[in-house]
Amino acid sequence: MNPGSCRDRRVPSFQDEIDPEIRPMSQDSLSLGFEHQLNRDSVLTVHYIHNDLRDTIEDIGFLNAQGDEGYLIGNPGRGSTAVQFATGATPAGQPTPLAERQYDALELGVSRRLANSWFLSANYTLSRLYGNYSGIGSSDEITTPTTGQTSATAQQQLGSITTYVMSTNSTGGIGSMVEGRGDLGRTPVLTRTDLLLSHELGVVGGKRLRFEMNVLNLFNQRTARHIYNGLNRGLGAGGARQSAAIDLSSTDLTRGYDYNALILGTTEGAGAYDPRYGKDDLFDDGTRGYFTVKFLL
Repeated sequence: MNPGSCRDRRVPSFQDEIDPEIRPMSQDSLSLGFEHQLNRDSVLTVHYIHNDLRDTIEDIGFLNAQGDEGYLIGNPGRGSTAVQFATGATPAGQPTPLAERQYDALELGVSRRLANSWFLSANYTLSRLYGNYSGIGSSDEITTPTTGQTSATAQQQLGSITTYVMSTNSTGGIGSMVEGRGDLGRTPVLTRTDLLLSHELGVVGGKRLRFEMNVLNLFNQRTARHIYNGLNRGLGAGGARQSAAIDLSSTDLTRGYDYNALILGTTEGAGAYDPRYGKDDLFDDGTRGYFTVKFLL
């Protein structure tokens, strides 16, 4: 690239950039459920879900003859994208992996209808999201996609809602959630407690006023939700400094490479490392409260 020249990193993708062999997005899904009434008021539920991605439609990036970043709309690993586009010294003919995303979940739940002034709904979910494709939501813009458990993996979740109706027409509810996260080790277990209180007053003609207070994250638990994974400050690695970006134009990716040596070989040298790497950088929102007044006819 010549000094003073410009690279277009987002070449528009229109009709000529659509793979003529493109397939529609599709997935296989299986859902099984079982319910058993424990007594007059309570029900036990067991639910299993299996989703397996067959094909997806994505924009597959490549560098054109001018060195600009272009995109082909197609199915990753199929049709025109079955073989990876040539990059630097990497020899042509490398197969493109198929997009893989498989989700399995087992949910156990207990529900107790409102009786004797109280209600309960509790559930536990054990799940696994496996593959190399995070979906069109682009969660790989935050965490590096990997083969194995994806960056969006949530293995366990526990939730409950409890309501108690007081004799003064007041109600209350508390919910909690626990989930594990993956990649770069595990972030801390995420727990959050919400509180909902409501009270009704009778007014003229059978009409009612309802006062509600909803507090989210009652105990202000600012738990880490993501670990920063940009090792260097270079473009495409969590930073925005060309002087810290490594140069792979002469590298055969099939033979591997020493990324530390490449980082140290940048203009910034050791200063190219991002001190945020491996540290918590996204957190659960703090305490938020809402107060609502409703007039019920």
